[in-house]
Amino acid sequence: MTLVEEIEKQDEFFSKQIYLSYSGLTKLLQTPILYYNHYILNERDDKKSAAAIEGELLHCLLLNPEEFDNKFVLALDKLPSDNAKIVIDRIYYHHTQLEDNDKENLVDYGNAIIDILADINLYQSLKTDAQRIEKITGVQQNLDYWEHLKTSKDKILVTQESYDYAKKAVEKIKSNFRITTIMGFNKSILNNIDVYNEIAVDSDTEYEFKVRGIIDNMVVDHDNKVIRINDFKKTSKHISNFEDSIEFWQYWLQAAIYTYMIKHSKYYVEGYTIEFRFIVFDLFLQVGMYKISEHTMSIYLKELEESFYKASEHFNNRYFDLPYKFMIEEGEITI
Repeated sequence: MTLVEEIEKQDEFFSKQIYLSYSGLTKLLQTPILYYNHYILNERDDKKSAAAIEGELLHCLLLNPEEFDNKFVLALDKLPSDNAKIVIDRIYYHHTQLEDNDKENLVDYGNAIIDILADINLYQSLKTDAQRIEKITGVQQNLDYWEHLKTSKDKILVTQESYDYAKKAVEKIKSNFRITTIMGFNKSILNNIDVYNEIAVDSDTEYEFKVRGIIDNMVVDHDNKVIRINDFKKTSKHISNFEDSIEFWQYWLQAAIYTYMIKHSKYYVEGYTIEFRFIVFDLFLQVGMYKISEHTMSIYLKELEESFYKASEHFNNRYFDLPYKFMIEEGEITI
């Protein structure tokens, strides 16, 4: 990217409303150059981590199970041989590039199969083209893989192992009366409630940016005059050590942003208190809740205000080389 193109990207970014999410604010505070590359230059790696996929899978199975087939596809247990997979992958790419394409089956691409086999010098010892085509289209694993490619387009691929784990985690959560009550699943117990799952929320700040995020689960309990925000987390540690993760991964910042957003959104009801909980499950399928106390949240919100100020300074100075403390010390910190 040339300097002129980079400046144009900057100008385009700052000409629009700036939104900060928990992940964006974390990047900006810890590694500003990553924020700059991702959000300003739009140089994004859209490949999702295994942890992110597992989180999306859990949320879907728990909160919107009817959406599973639209969002996810299970990986095949058995794949074609390496050479056959190369052939089928090339044909599928060709298949996706054709407009007004009425070919749906692998056998419809006989001529393409012949060309690719000749190109990679595969099955050329066979006497006829029909025999060569049969080597690809006559194997059930190849046909299954072709159908899999078609059905998995724009969907997230998950392994059977990940799916089974998520299903067990969901069952553990749903069997926990305390957690399901907190989440508003037991409306026979608390019927004067509003329940929201995976809702996008944004709100103004006193600075030049807005904050936004997607809240996993929120319950507005009118009888008890409380708004409960619940966020799901999987930890690779023992569940009793999750407090360390709150600090290490800066989950406290997420808790503060979500609380701030609801307090300044259409969902807030005057006079209601806001409670924030992490609903956590670990590798051993232990599921428990961490409730952030009012005192602790007040500390988080104070630190959030400081984070907002630091973010604003980065934007005002268009400085993304180093974190805030380096910016105010002109790149050198004395210790």
